[in-house]
Amino acid sequence: MIRLRLPPTINQDTSQKNIKTIYEELDSQFHTGIRFLLMGASPEKFLGKLSLTYVLIYLSIILFFMLYALFEIIVPFFFPGDFLEFMNHIYFGSYCLAFGYQWIYLLMNLNNIYLNRLNIESLYSTQAVSGIAEAALRKNLRPFKIAIKCSIALWSITILAFGLGSLIEIAVEYLLTGEVESYAIMSTFPFPPWGQMLVTALNFVTLNMGFAEVVAMAYISSLLALEIETQCEILCAAMLQDRDDWFKFRGYISDHARIIKNAKWLIGILESLNAPTVFSAYILMAIEMVVLTLVEPDGLFFVAMASDLMGVVIILIFQGWISSKITLSLQSISFAAYQTSWHEQDKNKALDLMIVTQMAQRTYVQKILLGTVVIERGTVLQIARSAYSFYTLLMVLQSNKTL
Repeated sequence: MIRLRLPPTINQDTSQKNIKTIYEELDSQFHTGIRFLLMGASPEKFLGKLSLTYVLIYLSIILFFMLYALFEIIVPFFFPGDFLEFMNHIYFGSYCLAFGYQWIYLLMNLNNIYLNRLNIESLYSTQAVSGIAEAALRKNLRPFKIAIKCSIALWSITILAFGLGSLIEIAVEYLLTGEVESYAIMSTFPFPPWGQMLVTALNFVTLNMGFAEVVAMAYISSLLALEIETQCEILCAAMLQDRDDWFKFRGYISDHARIIKNAKWLIGILESLNAPTVFSAYILMAIEMVVLTLVEPDGLFFVAMASDLMGVVIILIFQGWISSKITLSLQSISFAAYQTSWHEQDKNKALDLMIVTQMAQRTYVQKILLGTVVIERGTVLQIARSAYSFYTLLMVLQSNKTL
């Protein structure tokens, strides 16, 4: 059984009480993300002795999610429908598959994530500048909480617009006309009205499950990156404070090695999680370009497309922001090492400082899809440019009636 990390036992003076509070808040935020991943279940139960009931529940949920995604992708091949309807199902199903893969990946690696979390309190540099460590963590947690709340609000609006809007549209149209002919998204399936409403309701349920996974991924990935960013700031402050105390400085070099090892591990995790999301975003942007070219949309149609795209863009921006934070934080250590007046030290000390500087100057970035996409702040624009090429291909296929 994995023991969840808690702050160490500390003296009950005012400063130490503040440190305990901020570290408990960090763990509390992390546990919130895990609860989203586990659909509300306690991480202690999941990482402990998991009962057969829990196993069956999670297997059932994941099987439903993945099988419904395959249904959305495969079934349109067997029913008549136009090009736009076909592509709508393909992109919706691809996103469900992407979210399902991420969900399974996080569940399988949850134990590994707990074991590899960077324990900030245990590092030499944190113990040397405990007051700075508290201030740095509090400073970094504040924008994270604002960003995660805004993202959750926007994702919620997107899901409500897609799910409830579709159900209301079908219900109103059926009550007024007795038909649902004008409803485009599900009309690929030649089902009666109740069947189309059932499929739309299943879409809404699936989206809510995907919402929980997306929020969990945002919590977990950003908090793991925040721990690296915070420790880099703490390490820089400790190196500058104790530049003449070589005994402490050797401990800081050890901290630097641990931070880099943790960053490489986290980048590997994020690469595995972001690859399917980026691929699905690529498909979505291309399809929306095709839709805007072939259909003369009204106001409601624009709102639906904008909300759909907004949810995807938020995910990409969030992950690009996280990746850039990791890269810039690791590079900041080289500046701190340079300011320690390494050239004034003896040969052995100067050599160690040069090694720290060179290690910090390396670029640690996420590269996915065979290295063709680098996850950074400008990733959204890069994907949009690539999606335009796919859009051109789709338009050619549509004009030749290949699809």
